[in-house]
Amino acid sequence: MKCDFLGAANEECRVEIPPIKEPFRIGIRAFDLKDNTVGSLAIIDHIRYHGKICQQSPFPSSFSSLRIPPFDNTPLMKMSDLSCERPLRSCRWGNMAKSQLSEWRVGRSIDRWIDMFEITANQSHPNSSFLFLAVDSFSPRPFSSLTSQVIPCSQRTTSLSLKYWMKTGTQAEICAVDEDGVSLSCAYLEPNDSPGPITIDLDSYSQPFKFTVGIIAFDESSFGLLAISELRVSGLLCTEPAPPIVTTISPPIVRSLCYLSTTYSYFQIQHIFGLQSGNGRYVPYDLSLNCDFTKDYCSQWVNYDGVVKYGVMPRDSDVFPIPKGYKGNVAVFLMQNATFSNLRSRMVPCSYNGRIDVEYMKSQDAQVRICALEQCVDGNETNGKISIGVSSTTPFYVTIEASSRNDAVVIINKVTTSGDFCPLKTAEQTVCDQLVCGFKDTFCNYETVVEKPGDVPILKTENGASVTLNGGGIRAVLVSPTFDLAYPSILTITLSQSTFGSRVLLCPDVTSDPTLCHELSGPRVLDSSDKQVMFPLDIGARSFSLVLLHDKSIEFGPATFNIKSMQLRTVNDEEMCF
Repeated sequence: MKCDFLGAANEECRVEIPPIKEPFRIGIRAFDLKDNTVGSLAIIDHIRYHGKICQQSPFPSSFSSLRIPPFDNTPLMKMSDLSCERPLRSCRWGNMAKSQLSEWRVGRSIDRWIDMFEITANQSHPNSSFLFLAVDSFSPRPFSSLTSQVIPCSQRTTSLSLKYWMKTGTQAEICAVDEDGVSLSCAYLEPNDSPGPITIDLDSYSQPFKFTVGIIAFDESSFGLLAISELRVSGLLCTEPAPPIVTTISPPIVRSLCYLSTTYSYFQIQHIFGLQSGNGRYVPYDLSLNCDFTKDYCSQWVNYDGVVKYGVMPRDSDVFPIPKGYKGNVAVFLMQNATFSNLRSRMVPCSYNGRIDVEYMKSQDAQVRICALEQCVDGNETNGKISIGVSSTTPFYVTIEASSRNDAVVIINKVTTSGDFCPLKTAEQTVCDQLVCGFKDTFCNYETVVEKPGDVPILKTENGASVTLNGGGIRAVLVSPTFDLAYPSILTITLSQSTFGSRVLLCPDVTSDPTLCHELSGPRVLDSSDKQVMFPLDIGARSFSLVLLHDKSIEFGPATFNIKSMQLRTVNDEEMCF
């Protein structure tokens, strides 16, 4: 129904919606906004809805579904009994909720699959019956979890693999929980990894536990939908006999991790360790270099290229032997072909007679070393400890570097320190130290660069970072240090420029084409007074270049730029640096 300017002033637009038997949304659209001269305006106020909302869930009829049959609760004979590839025939999984308005069901067809998941026709779907959960804002909470039969205990790593599909906006997780429902470990289902299959590994556990799969959040303006298929579980119950020792592998390969790269593929290693991404670099971290990866992701040690993953050291077995004493969670450099990567510490303010020890393991084609203050120490053994001494009154970084000639892994277990180290600064303090500057006779952590013909250097003056472009040069560049933001921030620059036609640009780097940069000021310059310009820095930003440009000196004369200060503020326009 159309509501337009022909109606009386303040007239209510009334729309009658006929009964609708499936979920729907109401859209209000303003259109024909065509006046480009002064702009167009639509104002909406006082939205009221009168109607009876049906309380019966529409989802049980989706995908020609049936309820999950109850399973026989007889004791498990082997771990693979928990596999559920035919949900209507043999499946020891069920709903952990009493409400039928929010329960997992067995889908038998893919009718309306594309509409429900809002995907394109050429995307994947299950090839046989599957399990799914659909919820909306009327579904009772907490939502039902798909829960396995209780596993009495395990003697080796238990692996759960499955394929999955999620509607956009749905968030889901797989957990291992004890008999009381307390989580032992959880893994989020990442949309980018769908449909998989993915594999989640759980270290051996001597007490009863079970697996759960569930939706934890969804787009409340729509509905949440998660489907899984080809659910397989492998491992060894405590009561299962161990398989016979594999005698077809030569003893040197069986007994030493150093031959790992020649025995296992990249994807096998990923599966064996249950590797996944960590918390990332945008989380609070301990203000010490000390790190025990068995207990923490240690976000004070940062990897920027995604080569480092986090997983669980497998139990010693005939298939994958592990040296004594190595167990629990670890950080893993998983490298393909000739690769270089590193874990870099946050900035260390100072150290006096300090020492850093790194416990590691590596495969045959891998090299590992620790570096600081332009010195490096190599780890020459297949497993052990490398150490480096550090003393400095100025800030520095420490890196754990890994490289390879072929497919290889480097495993980091623990980082410890001794001696005197100044506490690390928080991410906020560090980025403030790096980017905030008054520019009076200093560039702080910035630098001026001459990259190509026509570039001129910026000068340090009492009035700030200053340069005059008069035809002899058309561009000057001030480059920021590399930084890590703790959260999205606003960069505020105080500057002046003197001449019409001159421009101030903020660019991703010094080589960026001006058309790809953000215009902070100019070319319409009416006076040379100080002014503030602002630019939002996304959390992923790591550097920028401030480009001062004037290629109109013949027409308008020379241009003088003065950069007076750079400050950081929060997106709520609050002080960030004190």
